[in-house]
Amino acid sequence: MKHVLLTSLLLLCCLTTARAQRQPTFFARVVAEKPNVILGDSTLVSILVYSDAEFQSVSCKTKTLRLRGADVHRRSVDRMRGTGRTVYGGRVWNTMLWAQYMVSSSKLGDIKIPEMKFTATLRLYDRPADPFDDFFGRRRTYRDVEVKAVSEEAKITFVEKPRKTTRELLQGHGHVL
Repeated sequence: MKHVLLTSLLLLCCLTTARAQRQPTFFARVVAEKPNVILGDSTLVSILVYSDAEFQSVSCKTKTLRLRGADVHRRSVDRMRGTGRTVYGGRVWNTMLWAQYMVSSSKLGDIKIPEMKFTATLRLYDRPADPFDDFFGRRRTYRDVEVKAVSEEAKITFVEKPRKTTRELLQGHGHVL
């Protein structure tokens, strides 16, 4: 009996220690609505940060996106309203829409979006939420952890508008323009 009790106690201590030392996952992505854009058109570029813990604060070293050979217009984003949960890679993540830009170019070719460096403070709770915590006035304990992430470099390709064939022009009821 003592052996079972000691083994249970040891296992409980190990699990508590392992849970307390867990590091949260934090990463950033740059997502272009259209990776191939027809010259003269534009695409929406979103910068998203993901974590498996609650966001307390997030900062980025890049204040605004500047791209060589492209016109960039920042869209107004309310970061708190852009916070939510989403499925990515088969897992549920806490997400924050960091910034959005409309990108266009008058030149053919590739536009490279440089990497962006983020620092975040994430909240890790020591145990899962219990529906009776509020009823009994019990609070969950937590710790705040500072983490860093770097987004990968992304690319947008601006291509020439495809020319219509004679068959496509005739199928358009003879309207050339």
